[in-house]
Amino acid sequence: MRDIDALICVFLSSYVIDLLIDGLNAARAYFIISRHSEQISHRVLTELERGVTCFAARGAYTGEQKEVLLCVVSRMEAVPLKQIVAEVDPAAFVIATNVHEALGEGFKLNKVTKKTGGK
Repeated sequence: MRDIDALICVFLSSYVIDLLIDGLNAARAYFIISRHSEQISHRVLTELERGVTCFAARGAYTGEQKEVLLCVVSRMEAVPLKQIVAEVDPAAFVIATNVHEALGEGFKLNKVTKKTGGK
């Protein structure tokens, strides 16, 4: 029983440390491969108001041309994104990865001041 308690304690400690280091604003990147990429991207753009990047891809085994969608969302938006994909294409192939830093529209942007000749 002590072993289980120790494992739970280690897991919770690492989770809290990750939250402290990455902050609550950590994001997730989703790569989505689907035959219905246009419908998925449209719903993400309109319902989540998040940008989507489309990459042209080719399946190595089949040689079939496909689109790969890339969408970076906050942790809170991850569940709605997965719901959209599941509703549009339950057979979609989805890869999720942690994003340690996302800068730009919709995400925190650290303002860097330019030095201009001592002014």
